[in-house]
Amino acid sequence: MTKTPNHDKKMQANPFRFLFTPPSEDSKEENPAAEKPKPPDPQPSLKTIGLTECSVCGTEVSVVLTRSGHPFTACGKCGARTFYNSRIAIEILKRKTRELDDE
Repeated sequence: MTKTPNHDKKMQANPFRFLFTPPSEDSKEENPAAEKPKPPDPQPSLKTIGLTECSVCGTEVSVVLTRSGHPFTACGKCGARTFYNSRIAIEILKRKTRELDDE
């Protein structure tokens, strides 16, 4: 099974021809009147609902809601992360949580 000399020359001339294909004319969008949409205002990814004490070291930590709506705390001093998943634990946390000062 031998290859023809023309086939070898074509492969040697441009081995990366698939990378350098020019863009098609159809993909160009020319609409000078269209404005770019305004970027959204940055929002915190998790909502802080109050302050409480860390369950390990007692330092004041913020109570944050996860995407699923369950509260948790993350201590910056000792590194403990506490998730509150049961209804009873959430009720106890509500009693111990202080409201944030709105400034």
